[in-house]
Amino acid sequence: MKKFLAIIFAVVLFAGSVSCAEASVVLEDGREVYEPVLVSDALYYDSHGAEAYGWEIEEAIRLMMLECGSYKVSEADKREHCAVLCKQLLYTQTVGGYNGWGTTLWGVMHASNTYLQTAPRIWNEEAEPTEEIAAIFWDVWVNGYSTDFRVQNYRTDYHFEDYYSGGDWAINAYSIGTTYYSRNYWQDFSMFDLGWDGVLGYSEWEPVEVENEDDWFKPEEAVIMYVDR
Repeated sequence: MKKFLAIIFAVVLFAGSVSCAEASVVLEDGREVYEPVLVSDALYYDSHGAEAYGWEIEEAIRLMMLECGSYKVSEADKREHCAVLCKQLLYTQTVGGYNGWGTTLWGVMHASNTYLQTAPRIWNEEAEPTEEIAAIFWDVWVNGYSTDFRVQNYRTDYHFEDYYSGGDWAINAYSIGTTYYSRNYWQDFSMFDLGWDGVLGYSEWEPVEVENEDDWFKPEEAVIMYVDR
């Protein structure tokens, strides 16, 4: 009898662990995002091939909570904050390091000239991410971003001083809410497949929606499917 109960308990425990493997969150635009439980030492690949370990992505989500997690920030602004971080990672991994970022997601977040005010606080209680922030980051990571790839910098309330008005590097791009996004005049994007509007394209493959929810959680490989054009 004890052996039978032990088997039943094991089955229940296994079922519980499977049910916690991913969380479903519905965003403002009605899209449902399935966010997997990250495996810390597994490599994950975004829709353009940038890579990061699960523990780095966990830190990135907490960083985004500090950067834009407030309920006062619109979903579009939160999405763009996450997109900028993904763009920075892909850029530095493509060019082999840039401006002190290194070539890892951790390096981009902790470089002395990027997220200087927020990165040291990512393990504070205030950085505990909401379901919304985690879902938005994961959605951007898996499904990509459609904004100008050259826009990889932002600040609150106003633009950096524009290069064409005497500034050292920044070119004003656009603003979302209270965040002002800029391009860097000195960054070289010649090795990227950019459209006329600066949007990064897919030269050989493009992401497709995964119909089977079980395919969203693959700790040993990329959490995205690709299809040849």
